[in-house]
Amino acid sequence: MIAYSTIPVNDMAAARKFYDALLGDMGAKVMMERPDGGFVAYGDGKGPMFGICKPWNGEPANPGNGNMVSIACSGPDQVKTMYDKAIARGAFVSGAKGNG
Repeated sequence: MIAYSTIPVNDMAAARKFYDALLGDMGAKVMMERPDGGFVAYGDGKGPMFGICKPWNGEPANPGNGNMVSIACSGPDQVKTMYDKAIARGAFVSGAKGNG
């Protein structure tokens, strides 16, 4: 069973602003946070959490080929709403729409 999935970020302040707003719209809140601010996990208290962190080795974060995190939505309408909000907040599509 998954407790949380984590993605690395280079700018924690920007990532916090993005995910606080985006995931807050889904009822998630910060459930765990390291005192130094290098790790934050979001959740709704009902299932696995989603975390962001500075890479432990101090090197820049970079995406791995095939890395993917899925955030559960209640249905297609919420998927569309969350997608639109993510794009409006600076996210971008790295592949063909509907391709994963």
